[in-house]
Amino acid sequence: MDKLYSVGLDVGIKSVGWAVLENDAETEAPIRIIKMGVRTFEANEVDKTGQSTASVRREKRGQRRRNRRRKYRRERIIAELEKRLEIKVAEINKNLQNADVYKIRAEALDKRISNEELAKAILHISKRRGFKSNRKRVVDNKKEGKLLAGIKENVNYIAEKGYRTIGEAFYKDERYKTKDGVKESYNVRNHGESYKNSFRREDIENEIRQIIDAQRRYGNERLSEEFEENIVRIVTKQRNFDEGPGRPSPYKSDFAIGNCTFIATEKRAAKATYTFEYFTALSKINNLRIDGEELTEEQRKTLQEAILAAGEVKYSQVRKKLNIAEDKRFNLCSYRYKKNKAEAELSEEEIVKKAEDKVFITMKNSHAIKKALGLTDIKKSKEIINEVGTILTLYKSDERIDSEVAENRILNVLSEEQKENIKSLEFKIVGSLSIKAMEEIIPYLEKGERYDKACMSAGFDHSSFEHEKQKYLKGENIKEELKDITSNVVKRSVNQTIKVLNELIKQYGSPQYVTIELARDLSKNVEDRRKIEK
Repeated sequence: MDKLYSVGLDVGIKSVGWAVLENDAETEAPIRIIKMGVRTFEANEVDKTGQSTASVRREKRGQRRRNRRRKYRRERIIAELEKRLEIKVAEINKNLQNADVYKIRAEALDKRISNEELAKAILHISKRRGFKSNRKRVVDNKKEGKLLAGIKENVNYIAEKGYRTIGEAFYKDERYKTKDGVKESYNVRNHGESYKNSFRREDIENEIRQIIDAQRRYGNERLSEEFEENIVRIVTKQRNFDEGPGRPSPYKSDFAIGNCTFIATEKRAAKATYTFEYFTALSKINNLRIDGEELTEEQRKTLQEAILAAGEVKYSQVRKKLNIAEDKRFNLCSYRYKKNKAEAELSEEEIVKKAEDKVFITMKNSHAIKKALGLTDIKKSKEIINEVGTILTLYKSDERIDSEVAENRILNVLSEEQKENIKSLEFKIVGSLSIKAMEEIIPYLEKGERYDKACMSAGFDHSSFEHEKQKYLKGENIKEELKDITSNVVKRSVNQTIKVLNELIKQYGSPQYVTIELARDLSKNVEDRRKIEK
């Protein structure tokens, strides 16, 4: 088409609203609506529950894996028992079908039991193996917090009562029993959000070792140390998250990281690295305007030094550090309040104070790593922080973290205490640029250049994919960008938006610019969206 135009998009989880606007030839401001409409689609989630449509398939796949591993574990235990004890497990299950296994587990500590009873006890213990984290220091997690609290309570209770093993506690203590009329049974399972019957994997291992050791002392010569180690290894073995569902595995975390937008041979950087956080902070500083005016060089340097010295800088702190008059406003700070009755009664001063109490720039992850390592100068330690941030983003088990740190030439200066301290941290997300690309752009950002100009100064074309112009949003570059979207709900919305935009380009040609409004609920889960609706 001959006219200059722009596109407005309103992206939600079930629709994409669009409008084609004719622009003024000189000012490029919209002057009239050419056409508009809405593309609707089904959200990629189950209506009633809000779960992802893939969640049922994922849950069943996970259950199949658990069943397969449980079956394989039981088969290996049976093979070891039959080989060492010269028994047949099938006959044991028949002969001891109605035996009180908790009684057997308790008595095994104080007297000789038969090989059949020993096998029955070990198989029974292996069914519920207790909790074991792949991390020595479990990071903040609401569910795991409740679980760990339940485990701690049980461990303390058993220790206070003087019970040697879980089996002995279950057999002797009324806490772990329930009565239905005159019939008494063991209450050993958790219900709902309760974790009162949870135990550690090490408590399970302890019981196996105590039983085998006791039986060895009471004269069972078949129970060698090799047998004990084999049983413990089979029962307690747990696959690390980094290993994926099987071995050899294509699912290792480092294979999932995409390539840098500007340097195809480099991997994208973790967002927890010093370089990424400093790069992002500089970009925001350069975009900040005070009543429409850019910051001076001195003001930029003040904020650059402030973010390196602290984990975060709020708008109110910017006002104080730069000595900004109370009547001036920041362009990046949202002062739009009065959305409800309570906020409608706020004074202008209260609105400004509430708005400017929000974070302007942050380097909280870099400062968390700095604190864990006991470092003093964050800028001089940027290489160490980059490596730690990357490793803790890619790898989730202590075993793999230890391995990666040991092989890293930059981190071989860390003490054992420092290596242990970083395990209390966990990060998840990567950006779109590599460390190398950002390091080349940062000097220009420090001079005050906007991101697009800084990219060009560093020799990168930020407005194109792989330095090739494309008329439509399609091809490998788009697929690469979409890979980073982990939410199926968001991914479907983005895909539908791309379809709308490509159709508009096909009909009207390339727009001068595109304005996008994202729904606030796009990134929220179903519970949060229902609270908003209410």
